[in-house]
Amino acid sequence: MANSWQLVPHRAAIPGELLAGMVVALGIIPEAIAFSIVTGVEPQVGLFGSICILIVVSLLGCRPGMVSACTAGVALLMGGLMQSHGLSYLLAASILAGVFQIIWGYLRLAQQMRFVPRAVTVGFVNAIGVLIFLAQLPQLGLGRDGDEVIPSLAASGASVSWPWVWALVALGLLIIYQLPGLTRVVPSTLVAILVISGLAEWGQLPVPRVGDLGQLPTSLPLFQITRNLAIAVLVGVALAGILFSRKVAKVIAVTATRRSEEWLHYSVRGQLFFVSTVYFLAGFKQHEHPARVTIDLAEAHIWDQTGMRALDQVVRKLRQGGSEVELLNLNAGSLDLFQRISESSDALVGS
Repeated sequence: MANSWQLVPHRAAIPGELLAGMVVALGIIPEAIAFSIVTGVEPQVGLFGSICILIVVSLLGCRPGMVSACTAGVALLMGGLMQSHGLSYLLAASILAGVFQIIWGYLRLAQQMRFVPRAVTVGFVNAIGVLIFLAQLPQLGLGRDGDEVIPSLAASGASVSWPWVWALVALGLLIIYQLPGLTRVVPSTLVAILVISGLAEWGQLPVPRVGDLGQLPTSLPLFQITRNLAIAVLVGVALAGILFSRKVAKVIAVTATRRSEEWLHYSVRGQLFFVSTVYFLAGFKQHEHPARVTIDLAEAHIWDQTGMRALDQVVRKLRQGGSEVELLNLNAGSLDLFQRISESSDALVGS
């Protein structure tokens, strides 16, 4: 796969490449607008940034199929910075984040993500979804004046017709979810974008356009570099996290013992929580599927939801391979958590 990338695609692949490019280019518009609203910048700034990112990735990307643009996580985190310091600081922070990513990639620090519990990740993503949903409500006319006049309609004196907006949204959803049942030659999202845009322009429908949300910037703002203790504190926290990870990375051990040809026994020793799940999962031979697998947790303790999900993942994968899985000897605290949130309650044999 690493050697399959080339600057100029094969002639037979060009139609597919062009179609994929159109889908990404048109599909990125609503995404960039939504994230721009969440961040607090003009939607055109998000569009401008997405175009620059896509150009860089298309020219310097290391593998085929790579797509990069505005992300929900960055939009949510940068909102406070935008409100307190403005766009120039936002751009400087983005460049600094890119530098950190390059450095961390070379240092192979991706393993530090195990310090983020699954519950935190799920909550963060759900919060992003709620914010994006709330940001879209004004675009549907909810909480706005029904007789509002927008720039694209100012010349004619007409106001926005929200029923037309709702009708186009319903049409778009209908195309997206129903068209794949008829044909998959053309992506349904691309068809929805083209049809709705064509109807709005051809019929001059009284609906908002992207251009009504703000003016496209004519030049990039000036960068400003902060010089205070924040950088030193950030470096100190990062180094402390790395040193801590070295100490607690292997607080759990999994030992496999072959009891018979059809029986594989695992003994787990240590603390199972969101930091140690990587090593816990690595201790299981999930490509070997004897008839019986037993997991003895007498010398282990499960502390959180992430640890329990890791145990469920092991049980699920072993069962998918045809093994009968039994969990043995959970202590009182682990058993209480297991009974409340585990998806493998039928695997419990002894405690």
